[in-house]
Amino acid sequence: MQEIVAFVADNFFWVFIGILLVNLLQRRYQATAEKKRFATLYLGIAAFFVYTSAQALVMYELSPYYFVPILGLIVGVVYYYRKHTFPFRLHCPRSGKLLNLETILFRDSNILPESENGDPPSDTENN
Repeated sequence: MQEIVAFVADNFFWVFIGILLVNLLQRRYQATAEKKRFATLYLGIAAFFVYTSAQALVMYELSPYYFVPILGLIVGVVYYYRKHTFPFRLHCPRSGKLLNLETILFRDSNILPESENGDPPSDTENN
């Protein structure tokens, strides 16, 4: 267990930075990706809390078993707010086709551009 906490404390900073870089890329698409930009911000905050809690456990030489409830709390909060933290879909609700990376990250509608001209999506398609 100590090795897991040490690994997270040493390497999870780069996961945090990667999530924030995606968030910065999403700023170019503010008109079409507002929900997804906030989602990556929330996921970045969660990654930061995971990183800082692991760092605190290593730095203060606390028991690594404290990491389990801390991680459970963070995962629980992210799951509870999953409508806000996970708006990313892999398939188009209209055509059922696999979405490309640009649509997954930069379009709140989760609809392929070629399917966009049809009827407006219902509320269940945006969830």
